[in-house]
Amino acid sequence: MEDQKFCGGCGLKKPQSEFGKHSLKTCGLQAHCKKCCSAQHKKWRAANTAKVVGYAKIHRPRETQRIRSEPAYKAKVMAAKRKYLESLPPEKKKEMTRKHRLCRKYGITLGDFDSMLATQGGRCAICRKLPEETRRKQLCVDHCHVTGKVRGLLCVACNLAIGRLGDNVEGLRVALLYLEGKNIKPFVFVA
Repeated sequence: MEDQKFCGGCGLKKPQSEFGKHSLKTCGLQAHCKKCCSAQHKKWRAANTAKVVGYAKIHRPRETQRIRSEPAYKAKVMAAKRKYLESLPPEKKKEMTRKHRLCRKYGITLGDFDSMLATQGGRCAICRKLPEETRRKQLCVDHCHVTGKVRGLLCVACNLAIGRLGDNVEGLRVALLYLEGKNIKPFVFVA
């Protein structure tokens, strides 16, 4: 049986695995269990929002600059992030990766994505297929490559079709004329 330790926060005896490490303590563990430490930390952050925001404004740019300028430090930070992601359950890891990608690549949140999906009735904005009817079973975020503005959600086939035509309205018109069997003048494609 695992050794027990008394928690100074909730006053209960708990297994030592429920306590965080503390190198300065003789027993090597925190005085409060992880749950109590977390609650205490959340309470402090809520009461000291200005300090938290002020600290972030000062230290985040420094941290970003250090990551960019020191390859060894960047490797250390990335290894820690990878280790954290590997410790997560697969569904949580997938959700976090998706949130990060949407924000980094398109500047939208998962909530923005969900509201666009609801606005489009859960279908591709062009062919109107449901995600389950498509190859990837998920819709892509379509955006303008010049301005970066998000236009809507498309299935992979429609997104690739627009991309192959260079996001060009004139290219789409010529393709439409071609499909209708009309005589097409030679076209110089401008990307």
